[in-house]
Amino acid sequence: MVGLAFGDLRLAIAVSSAIVAAGRWRRTIGLLLPWVLQRSGHDPAFGADRWPTILQDVTSLIVYFGLATLIVR
Repeated sequence: MVGLAFGDLRLAIAVSSAIVAAGRWRRTIGLLLPWVLQRSGHDPAFGADRWPTILQDVTSLIVYFGLATLIVR
């Protein structure tokens, strides 16, 4: 849709690859953080609290803007 809306193939590639990369990162954080907390003797429910969500959101934005900068340049 981005390629059709804006007519820029590089932008479409940047957006789609950033969505895939951010989704994989979010899944990794969502799986590993509770596991690491449990293994370290803490309550794994803290891995689903607001702080991991903030971490996922901020790192997803960093991934998105980083990939967009690399591809669109």
